[in-house]
Amino acid sequence: DLGEALRTARGTGKGGGLLVMGIDNFRTVNEAFNHEVGDAILREISECILQNVPRRLSLYRLDGDEFGLIYPEADEEMLQEFFIRVQREFAHPQVYDGRQYLVTMSAGMVFYPQAARDPLVLHKYAQAALDTAKAGGKNRLNAFSKEVYNRWLRSLTIQEQILEDVKAGCRNFELYFQPQVAGDDQHIVGAETLLRWKNEKGHMVAPMEFIRILEETKTIVPVGRWIFEQALRVCKEWRKKIPNFRMSVNMSYEQIKDLSFLE
Repeated sequence: DLGEALRTARGTGKGGGLLVMGIDNFRTVNEAFNHEVGDAILREISECILQNVPRRLSLYRLDGDEFGLIYPEADEEMLQEFFIRVQREFAHPQVYDGRQYLVTMSAGMVFYPQAARDPLVLHKYAQAALDTAKAGGKNRLNAFSKEVYNRWLRSLTIQEQILEDVKAGCRNFELYFQPQVAGDDQHIVGAETLLRWKNEKGHMVAPMEFIRILEETKTIVPVGRWIFEQALRVCKEWRKKIPNFRMSVNMSYEQIKDLSFLE
């Protein structure tokens, strides 16, 4: 397996690189087709990647839609060149069973023994680089660094706290209401609902950080319900003073897809 291969590579006394690649938004492919078709597509994708793997190297299938490649004696430029070749394989839409789908890949790379000697630690570092590549816009290669790793740890901490707060009835979430005014006389006609969240230390976390996590974990659905309930309650109170007052609430794609949300 990958761990054994890393131990063997380390035993040679020579350095090298570990590249972990993941398919961007593969869950969407599964939802558009089904899991059986998704697995077949995944096999086709792995064949495309294998065509670019040097003969003396092995491609490892990791969890889900991820692949690992150990590249002995490689430097950053060599791994970048390999990843660019893989990207070119998916520059145009792929076709499966008469249907087209577009694939992009993200990847994280780390070098041994500079970053670490332990296989599990190396894999974790490469995973951190991959996850931050996806969070940074996808379809890119990210190199491990202490800064990248710390950003990854922060994201995991935020995710853990958010899951706990959602289970606790959306604890530490707050709504802010931004007034909407008429263009003629500037009187208030409504408000836009803005979601905010405080971490366990009571510090506000930027929406671009926590909303992405809500969407990735699908907790945006229960949080979205909570937002609607709170917004409707506030709107009802304000309509006592402004009869035609309207409330705007933003919705994510995950909410729209969830049929139970519409109920």
